[in-house]
Amino acid sequence: MSLFFVILTDMILHLLNFMVGFILIWLGAGLAIKDIDTLSKKLKFSSFAVSFLFLGFFTSISEISVGINSLALGNPEIYVGNLIGSSIVIFLLVIPILAILGNGLKTVHTLQKNHLTVILFTIAAPVFLIFDHTISLADATIFILLYAYLFQSMHVERGLRTFLQSFLNFRETAMLRIIGNLAIGIALVLFASHLIVTETIYFAEYLNIAPFIISLLVIAVGTNIPELSIAVRSLYLGKREIALGNYLGSASFNTLLMGALTLLNGGSVILNGNFTLPLLFLVAGLWLFYYYGKSGHRITRTEGTVLLVIYIAFVLSEAVKAGLFS
Repeated sequence: MSLFFVILTDMILHLLNFMVGFILIWLGAGLAIKDIDTLSKKLKFSSFAVSFLFLGFFTSISEISVGINSLALGNPEIYVGNLIGSSIVIFLLVIPILAILGNGLKTVHTLQKNHLTVILFTIAAPVFLIFDHTISLADATIFILLYAYLFQSMHVERGLRTFLQSFLNFRETAMLRIIGNLAIGIALVLFASHLIVTETIYFAEYLNIAPFIISLLVIAVGTNIPELSIAVRSLYLGKREIALGNYLGSASFNTLLMGALTLLNGGSVILNGNFTLPLLFLVAGLWLFYYYGKSGHRITRTEGTVLLVIYIAFVLSEAVKAGLFS
């Protein structure tokens, strides 16, 4: 009886941790979104632009952590798989959820002409250069230069240089408070994300779920929990353009990160695993996002459902490939 009580107590504690994680994510995401909106108004830039440049970077900290740890372990394939998986999750899971729950998602109105094309080209570049199962130092340099060009080209409303000058010129207490609150919000989201991923792994192992499923759903989806939380919170606050800027900024940052980590690796990365199918799914997701975004200037609830179905097909295909249904 005492053993049962110990197991039950342990289970309850893990469930409480899980609940605390979601509460912190809700609070942190709300704080970050409100202050991104306030910051954009003070700088007189669109919420999309500020979110793309700032929130996209900060919500990629988990991917940075995974990448650094994979280099430390001498297994660079881990960061490659995680970054590819992260982009798949963003375009085939997170954005579709935002479109479905929000009854559609406007795209082009938040971007200047051709920005969507440049952003998606930057995100897609690693896909085409990885098809030979090698990331060379030349490839890595191309990734970094592409992101640098994209960053420089984000002339939303008044130009990037003016944006940075406006940001640096703010020395008032209100601005420091906004930045401080934003930092606290992001820190809460990242801490809560780590807590939720840890507890998800615990329950997966406790329920004897296959390691493949854990890696596919926990690591790929887990590193995007900040993006998922911002999707739900942005719908609640009516700030969907902030979420969209975050997603495109985060996915674009993955290209820079892949290049930087490859250079840190000090040599070409040889990919022994079969990345062909995931890459094809990512290409399909990017193309459909571009097609939907350009044709109707929005992703409808139906189109979001199509993207989500493709993600489910991706998960099932990877499960079949791993022999889970044999």
